[in-house]
Amino acid sequence: MFASGTFGGFASPLSDNTIAMATVMKLPVMQYANYKLKSAAATAVVCAFGYWIAAACL
Repeated sequence: MFASGTFGGFASPLSDNTIAMATVMKLPVMQYANYKLKSAAATAVVCAFGYWIAAACL
């Protein structure tokens, strides 16, 4: 549950952090959100694979 909230807060274009940082860096919000989504998705895949391995070992 916490991981889902963290992922959503990080990758969402509606997140206040995303909007603030895009404004500070003078980037379009959607361009910056897409950039963040790529890194968040890659991390989510690695974590899901790690959880799958951990569950298989139990």
